[in-house]
Amino acid sequence: MKAEWFFLLDVDGTLAPIARMPRQASIPSRARNVIRNLAKNKACAVALVSGRPVRELKRLLNVPGVILVGNHGFEFEGVNAPPLSQKAASYGRVIKRVACQLQETFTGVKGVLVEDKVWTLSVHFRNVRSGQLPVFQRKLEVIQRTKNGKMLSWQQGKKVWEARPPVRWDKGMAALYLLKKFGGYPIVMGDDRTDEDMFRAIAGKGLAIHVGNSRNTAASFKLRSPREAGLLLELLCQLRKPKNHLFSKLNLASRN
Repeated sequence: MKAEWFFLLDVDGTLAPIARMPRQASIPSRARNVIRNLAKNKACAVALVSGRPVRELKRLLNVPGVILVGNHGFEFEGVNAPPLSQKAASYGRVIKRVACQLQETFTGVKGVLVEDKVWTLSVHFRNVRSGQLPVFQRKLEVIQRTKNGKMLSWQQGKKVWEARPPVRWDKGMAALYLLKKFGGYPIVMGDDRTDEDMFRAIAGKGLAIHVGNSRNTAASFKLRSPREAGLLLELLCQLRKPKNHLFSKLNLASRN
């Protein structure tokens, strides 16, 4: 049975406020409850599409029926993974070697957190003092230029660098893969650069909503915070179809 609506939701900065440390993040109970209700609705399909690994998504929101897509679209639970995402698994050893190099390199730099997520890795620098940022950047560039570093694709997000297998696959392609399997009118929410791939992928097919204050986005609408994202989900849960007047009530703004 095909879904009528498909909610594709980022987590950090979208459902959950950004935390100083990844382990400190949590999804507010209001948002958890509405996602639980959406997952119970046979007309809806719900997926969390995040840079976090699936094991972390389970910790944040362990709701039956919710599809989990981790590592920026490379890791799936609740649905079979596509072949291209499986190809990324062959880079696991490279990810491990680069993560070890990064951990050794940043031993003396306070505030850096290196996450080996098996499929991808993250280098968080949110807690690095401003005076140490040039040192951080120089050390990172050294690793990026190593033999193993060059084998990965690097992208900067909000106070984080992401390293991924050089496979032509991202959150946008993962979203299209899920839509093909489940159908439905897509409602996509995200806050960071990797979410822009989802916004572009569903352009003309559904609603793309950016959460936060960035002006450079492919999304057609904006929300100011995860709190407003939770409110929007709560209101959409009560509707059969998206309605334009809803956005004015939420202070959603066109990017134009």
